[in-house]
Amino acid sequence: MAEALYKQVLIEWNALSRILGRNKNDLATTRILASRLWAISRTIKKHIIDERSTSLPKAEARKITETREVFLNDIQCSFSENNTCFMYLLHEFSLTEWETRYCILETVGFTGREIGMMIQLSCHYAYSSRIRKKFLLNPHDTNIGNHLRSLLEKSVSNLNDSLCPV
Repeated sequence: MAEALYKQVLIEWNALSRILGRNKNDLATTRILASRLWAISRTIKKHIIDERSTSLPKAEARKITETREVFLNDIQCSFSENNTCFMYLLHEFSLTEWETRYCILETVGFTGREIGMMIQLSCHYAYSSRIRKKFLLNPHDTNIGNHLRSLLEKSVSNLNDSLCPV
């Protein structure tokens, strides 16, 4: 159990590092991502230096995973507030609340597998599949994350051109 939690923490740490390395999010969302990465890094570093180990105690790993929901809510709120035109576009596709959250996390830069792990959803592929259908994408079209980031770029240019209805 502790090993599985530690693996989840490392997956999240790697994802955050990758996303921040690309630096493609708004400043507020980037700060939330960086804060989460810093908290995880501090915990991992402290334990590995103190214990000369490559695992975390169950309590430390659980503490990180238990704060994940707050982190995900913060990301969703920040992203929504800073990308109103994009959120309007998502709304036009009649996405459920869960599907909208999934889209936000994909747009920020998480992969479907990482999202599934973070929201404890083993059927993340089913969500992705339903979302693809709502966007009229077939399974062989572009990856959903790439499609969403393309929509985000278009919504930003529409906002700059005052074409966004929001």
